[in-house]
Amino acid sequence: MTLEAPLDSDEERFWRALMRVVVALPKALDDDLLKATGLTLTVLMRPSEADGGELRIGDLASSTAPPLSRISRMVNSPQRAAAWGEGGTTTTPGGG
Repeated sequence: MTLEAPLDSDEERFWRALMRVVVALPKALDDDLLKATGLTLTVLMRPSEADGGELRIGDLASSTAPPLSRISRMVNSPQRAAAWGEGGTTTTPGGG
């Protein structure tokens, strides 16, 4: 294994700027989505990644940060139905 030379000042400035973007961009996008739909990107993505495109609400809650009661309010709110598409959600309160 060879050691690489340390970053020069331009490379270090670029690296630090890139890391600020890597940290700030997902939060900014999530904040915008939350304001627009009341849902986070994680909450929207999990069901689409699940087998058959469906996920029980308890499984959704356990795979995301918000507690189950908050997830239930997020996905069952009528004004958020458009974010899920025409079919709405396929979730079961309490994960059952």
